[in-house]
This record gives sequence, structure tokens and C-alpha cells, in this order.
Amino acid sequence: MPEPLHPAVERVRELVESDPALRMYAIRMIEQVPTAKLYGWQHLYSLEKLLRLIHQVITLAPEFSEKSMVMTPLAGRLDWTMGTPAGFAFYRDPRVNEALKDVLNAWREYLDSPDSLYVLNDSAAGWNSEDAQRIVGMDQFVHDPSEEHWGFTSWNDFFSRHFKDGERPVAAPDEDRIITSVCESTP
Repeated sequence: MPEPLHPAVERVRELVESDPALRMYAIRMIEQVPTAKLYGWQHLYSLEKLLRLIHQVITLAPEFSEKSMVMTPLAGRLDWTMGTPAGFAFYRDPRVNEALKDVLNAWREYLDSPDSLYVLNDSAAGWNSEDAQRIVGMDQFVHDPSEEHWGFTSWNDFFSRHFKDGERPVAAPDEDRIITSVCESTP
């Protein structure tokens, strides 16, 4: 018997199954996922598989990987369906977006909890690993290496860590012509 879905994911299922048009779009967007390149164990073949992948994302904290630091895990699961004609219609429905907002809020709650700290370890997939520390530049951030999980209280606490005084000062803070990106990402 499979694990019960998170209540927020179950609400997505109930929404889709209660509306014939949404159910049709969901089935068709999964059918329209390209088959030329299978996505391993994550390849979509049913609504149940999509719901299980969403459930998996919101019950886990992101692990460190040099290869997957580009996209958020949930976007990675929805990506295959968003690019299809039926997916375009499905994800434009305000009810779907409201349900996905609930899914994201559920994931935020999990990532705010101490349960999400398990990824702050020194394994190859842990954020305390030598590779992660080097790539992230942990020496620039406030943390206590002598404390468990470096003193962070959750994944989100770690993710929104603070710079040490003097690290990465803002260039020309009084110059309106200069835009500063406060996120370490590819805009």
C-alpha cells in the first residue's frame, strides 16, 4: 500500500478528479510529455505518478548536488508537463494555481521545520560536505561549525543565512543606476 499523499497534494488530486476539463488536461499533458528521452524513474506516465513526485518533493529538503543547483525540485517535476499544449491550459487555471500555492506553502512549512535539517550533514549530498562548503563559500556566512547543523534551525534558516560583517559589501549603495542582485542564482 503506497504512503498516503500529503493533504495539500491530495487536494490537487480532488480538484483534478472533480472537474472533467481539468482531468482531461491533466491526462493529455502527461500523454504529451516527450517520449524521445525518458526521465528515468521520474518519467511521467500517469496523474498518480505526477502526484507522487510532487508529494516526494514537499516531504524532502533539497540535497546538495553540483548538477542540480539550477532549478527548484518542484519545477523539475512540473517542467515536463508545463511545456505541453494541454499543460499550458492546465496550469493557467486559477484553481490549479491556488492548489499549487497550497502545495508550495506546505513545502515551506516543512522546510521551516527541524525535520528538514537532515541534509545539513557531511555526506556527498550534504550541505556540510567539503564540496558544498567550497561552492557555497560557507566561510563568508555566519554559522558555528562546532554546533550540530552549524546552529541552523531548519533548511530555510540555512538557505537564508546571513553574511559575516564585511563580506560582499553592496557596490555603490547610493547609486540609482546600479542594480544589485541579492540572490545567488542565474536570473
